Amino acid sequence: MEDILFTQVTINKLTLKNRIYMLPMWLGFCENYEIGRKMIDFYEERAKGGAAMIAAGFATVNELAQGPVIGGHDDRFLPGLSAFAGAIKRHDCAAVMQINHAGANAFLPDGIKPVSASNVPGMSKVVPEPLTLEGIRQTIADFGETADRMKRAGFDAVEI
Repeated sequence: MEDILFTQVTINKLTLKNRIYMLPMWLGFCENYEIGRKMIDFYEERAKGGAAMIAAGFATVNELAQGPVIGGHDDRFLPGLSAFAGAIKRHDCAAVMQINHAGANAFLPDGIKPVSASNVPGMSKVVPEPLTLEGIRQTIADFGETADRMKRAGFDAVEI
């Protein structure tokens, strides 16, 4: 009997060679939101190892989303994002990017207050600025723009 773990599966329009999925994790490999060679090499090794789908995370949806993680909030990050997605996909592995906004839990440079649904502090212990209705609408739009950016960079899917 064949082990189901190693059988092909189709999720919507994405066909995977097996059911091995590497979940996103924070590695601290980005500087100034830029994906560098160390991060690309780390994930490419995992793709070579036989996973069918790898998610990286998380990418910012705007400048208040979090401190130095993967930059997803601006087109200037497209070259690094594209190289990253390409390195994973080169090994018959789907590339997924987790996009997120940490809200009150965002760790930002000194003097920059996080934004959230309320003024209740998160893990950073900084009292966040409550979002206005316009701020909420903008954050929703930021998620959409970031998801589109990931598609343009070559990712097969986004995880929100």
